[in-house]
Amino acid sequence: MENNEKQRKRIQLNKNKQKGKLAEEWVKNTAPLRGRIAKKTGRGSDFELERVGPAIRNPLTGKVEPDSILAEVKSGKGKQSKLQKETQAKNKGRYEVLRPPLYR
Repeated sequence: MENNEKQRKRIQLNKNKQKGKLAEEWVKNTAPLRGRIAKKTGRGSDFELERVGPAIRNPLTGKVEPDSILAEVKSGKGKQSKLQKETQAKNKGRYEVLRPPLYR
């Protein structure tokens, strides 16, 4: 019985890993459509999305978008780790949690 439970958990973990990898690929592949280049980062975020081209002003708020944004990709209802929350607090205004629509 225990062996069955371990196997079920292992299968679910592998599915979650695959789902996360697909979500990261989606962000990497769609970044150019938003005028950004995705570069993999180390700890605290998944990508740094650097702007390509001139500064863009938000027509609703009038604010200029930052040159680069730190992005954490989450699939499903995943929560941020303590390190990710700390990174977000340190980088207010240039940190986004992205949840691809296909993986919610």
